[in-house]
Amino acid sequence: MTTPDFPHLSRAQGASSQQTLSRRSWLKALAASGAAVAMGYSAFASARALELPISGVVNRDGRVSPFKVGDQVAVSMRYPIGHYRTPFYLRGKQGLVVRVVDQHVNPEEEAFGRNAGSPLWVYQVRFSQRDLWPDYTGASEDHLQLEIFENWLEKA
Repeated sequence: MTTPDFPHLSRAQGASSQQTLSRRSWLKALAASGAAVAMGYSAFASARALELPISGVVNRDGRVSPFKVGDQVAVSMRYPIGHYRTPFYLRGKQGLVVRVVDQHVNPEEEAFGRNAGSPLWVYQVRFSQRDLWPDYTGASEDHLQLEIFENWLEKA
């Protein structure tokens, strides 16, 4: 599928193409309204400044991630029956989001045959080794970094 204004761009090319398309659309509108094309970038930048900033990452469906890099999070203190991918020793511990990975189908639901659900965000979360293990005698800057699904995380 191609965009009407730019047939050489396909929607499958992702966010960078959409941003380029958005910039080109702004420039096209400016040129049509009589603005000088030479000032296109500065005009685009000032127009973009009027938009409200979005906190977090946005997927292609427009869903904003509940957490962003730098957020302090806590792992939920739950004990469901069965096998779950969140390690037991992390439950109730606090960490720092260091990367928003992507969205994936929840493997815990998929394991029970419910794999048609909506994807969940996955985050890389960093935990201090001293916070995880009370008797840890290593360096204070030692940490553990794991990928955790959003349904296991809460604001700290």
